[in-house]
Amino acid sequence: MTAVSADEESRVVYADTSGLFAALDSGDLHHPEAATIMRALVQEGSVLVTTNYVVTELTALVQSRLGLDVALRVHRGLLPALEIVFVERELHVRAVAAWTVARRRGLSLVDCSGFELMSDLGVVSALAFDRHFREQGFELPTVR
Repeated sequence: MTAVSADEESRVVYADTSGLFAALDSGDLHHPEAATIMRALVQEGSVLVTTNYVVTELTALVQSRLGLDVALRVHRGLLPALEIVFVERELHVRAVAAWTVARRRGLSLVDCSGFELMSDLGVVSALAFDRHFREQGFELPTVR
């Protein structure tokens, strides 16, 4: 995936683990909001982009909290609808550098790789419930 043009910009949304998991888990505090936002994004024809790092993190989280069968359904049902960008060496190195400089316990390498990818692609909005996205200046979709 390459940088998006200005008219496509509003249609591309980065999908973070926190947003995807909240949409999947009815017991999550943010589930109602996440499910509503996901439906709206799909209806609007938005493109949800994420990284293979998020896929790995989401898979581990879903398997641990919701079970293997749900994790398998995520791989068969949800993930094919997302544009998954594989983190290559250059992006990984930049993410590690940003993570190292930040030196914040709650900020993950997965988040930093997402910030770098979003910047590379010109994506300004993230389906996330992680405050770090807002702190980095990204917009978080809300229920309308």
